[in-house]
Amino acid sequence: MKNILYKVMTVLAAFFCVVLVSSMNVTEVCAKDAEGNYVVVIDPGHGGNDPGAVSPFTKDTENELNWSIATALKAELETYSGVKVYLTRGSAEYQSNTGRASTARELGADLSVGIHINSSEVDTADGIICYGTVNSTFKVPVRNLSNLIVNKVSALGIAKFNGGYAARKSTFSDDIDFYTFIEENVSAGIPALIIEHCYVSNEADSKFINKKENQEKVGMADATAIAEYLGLKKRGVNAGTCIELVRTYSAYMIATKEGTYSVSDSSVLNVREDGLITAVGPGIASVTCTAADGTVETVKVRVPEVVPVKLVAGSIQSTFTSFEKAKAYDKSKVMVKIVYSDGAVKQLSNGFTLGEPVEGVKIDQGSGHIKTPVNVPVTYGDMTCTMNLYHYTKLGTSTGSSVNNYKVVGTNKDVLVLPANHAGIADNVTVEADTSIIIEDPQPEETQNSDENGESGSSSENGFEFNFDKDKLWVYAACAGLVVIIIICIVIIIRMSRNMRRRR
Repeated sequence: MKNILYKVMTVLAAFFCVVLVSSMNVTEVCAKDAEGNYVVVIDPGHGGNDPGAVSPFTKDTENELNWSIATALKAELETYSGVKVYLTRGSAEYQSNTGRASTARELGADLSVGIHINSSEVDTADGIICYGTVNSTFKVPVRNLSNLIVNKVSALGIAKFNGGYAARKSTFSDDIDFYTFIEENVSAGIPALIIEHCYVSNEADSKFINKKENQEKVGMADATAIAEYLGLKKRGVNAGTCIELVRTYSAYMIATKEGTYSVSDSSVLNVREDGLITAVGPGIASVTCTAADGTVETVKVRVPEVVPVKLVAGSIQSTFTSFEKAKAYDKSKVMVKIVYSDGAVKQLSNGFTLGEPVEGVKIDQGSGHIKTPVNVPVTYGDMTCTMNLYHYTKLGTSTGSSVNNYKVVGTNKDVLVLPANHAGIADNVTVEADTSIIIEDPQPEETQNSDENGESGSSSENGFEFNFDKDKLWVYAACAGLVVIIIICIVIIIRMSRNMRRRR
């Protein structure tokens, strides 16, 4: 009997391990912010004085195309619940590769996505390709997401370049990524990829991406793939509720009857003909759905002021051959920026303080290539961040970025882009009411507490917060049941042992 119980316990323990492993593989990206949202950081490549590739056919610059696609991606992704979306730069700004990765790190990103357009001396090269990572931790999930993005974008009529996916290793190690943007992100524990959407050096690709409608479609396809990968659903709000929406974010009004939509204040909200509400400015306004039979339903929305979220920093000059040279970096080439709650980024011209550089722990990247972080503390008011510089035992021959790229060029465009509505891009998606954005009836003369989260799946006491995923309740229940069974088996064994001793 005793041997049988031991065998039972062994089987249960094995099953217990299987359940735990399966629970870890339910989703490939699982880190979330304190509010339970995935954090996605979008990096519009190039910018400012760096135009990137230029189309010989339409004269489009990669910088402008990247910005248009990135903001369309952002606008579409913000129609889903459970995600926060940020950019790494403004439309008229540049950011160094280390600064782009630092932005993702400071924001606690779960995913970092570089937006680019390709170019080649071979004009027959065409189509989309995603560059993933060689990092063993993120290699598979990033490849899976990349393939999903490639399939969504290629469905618009864009070819797949070389199968649509590649991971490029550095020249000195098979375990280090070639692209600094990816390598810096994965070094910070953030899965990252670069999307090269098409080739401006190819006439057909260039003329395709030249159209604003196609730029929007491509951005929407990116967003749809990311949302599908993360398991997100379209954000909905039930008629008769009062909600809070951050500027640039959207929610579908769920009315009991079909009708026409109107808004009480267009400076606060925009409403699309299909009932998609987008927050456009601070204030309180209502959206009304009027059915053919005269039935009227409303949703009241409060849009809070846009506030600073994080301080981030980068430098045009970020790699050096020694710590002494790193300490003597050119402070005038530093770009310090504030990231805001609506995902906007603004570069500071002054008022920030750069602390003394501190040498970090050496990282052996293989083949005698030693990378040593140099961390520079940055302060602006009560906000702080760390700027990353590096010195290497072996430094490549790359000339790096233009010394003028730190300068803002022109005026940054507003990040408020209303979600496009192109049929076939985001069809057959599920819209669910998001209870986390419901608040008490907002009054214009009072500041409401926006911490009302409804059934958020978390509890907090004495500063400790325990978060659980409702989609995995079966896992928790199974584990609890197994624990109970194991305890019972242990009790039975103990009693049997006592009885055997008594018989002796």
